[in-house]
Amino acid sequence: MRYIIPIFLSPWQVLCEVDDPVPSMRQLRNMTLVGTVLQKLANMQLFTHQEMPYLELNPLLEGQFEAYKAFIEAAITVPVSNTTMTINGPPHEYKGHS
Repeated sequence: MRYIIPIFLSPWQVLCEVDDPVPSMRQLRNMTLVGTVLQKLANMQLFTHQEMPYLELNPLLEGQFEAYKAFIEAAITVPVSNTTMTINGPPHEYKGHS
């Protein structure tokens, strides 16, 4: 998320040409909201009472936690091969540092 959130917060700097117009305050606020929600989802956290305007988004986040966990599990799972690797020769014993 460290590389994705900045795209929502300042896409005109990340994706656009330097002379493109800066987004309006409303667009900036919307992009900040999207970035904030994605960050909460990535950290699997809900909004707290310190973030009162966002509390009504908690059911949305809760509804996505399981799907997010399944996505992460699928992304990091390495398929196991059915083949076995053998090494010829006697086993080597680790003696530690001398």
